[in-house]
Amino acid sequence: MPVTKVRSKWSNGDLVFEDLSANQILKLDGTNARAIAKVRLQARSESFDIDNGAGVTVDRVLIRPTGAITITAARIVYDDATTGVVAAGNAKIGTTVGGAEIVAATAYEDAKAVGTETAMTIVSGAVPAGTPVIVRHTGVAAVAAGRAVVEIEYTADA
Repeated sequence: MPVTKVRSKWSNGDLVFEDLSANQILKLDGTNARAIAKVRLQARSESFDIDNGAGVTVDRVLIRPTGAITITAARIVYDDATTGVVAAGNAKIGTTVGGAEIVAATAYEDAKAVGTETAMTIVSGAVPAGTPVIVRHTGVAAVAAGRAVVEIEYTADA
């Protein structure tokens, strides 16, 4: 059976990938740390209901890296088409609840099809070890519709 949800961590200089039950899937030897650091990794939030209420916020930890990372890209990906006016809602990424230290608030877009995306602008992608990366979703009134996830790409700093 394929593993669809994994987490990564640095352990004694090695990059270790585990499933959510902490079973080791893959271990990359730390002697290749410079090469490993250049590999782009991805993290994805849960699916947010865009029309969960005007101004209603939902905060979720996206990742809490055990080693320093650099976020290189961020985007909103629509996993249900948006209808109505959803541009009053937004998502942002920070290191504190409601923070925007990594990505400033990015408005959801109207009339987006499933699988399309909205690029997010990185303010500062550097994340120290042990610092949570937190996504804040701010919703719109229930007269609109749609769902979206927030994705990031990052590299591990060796």
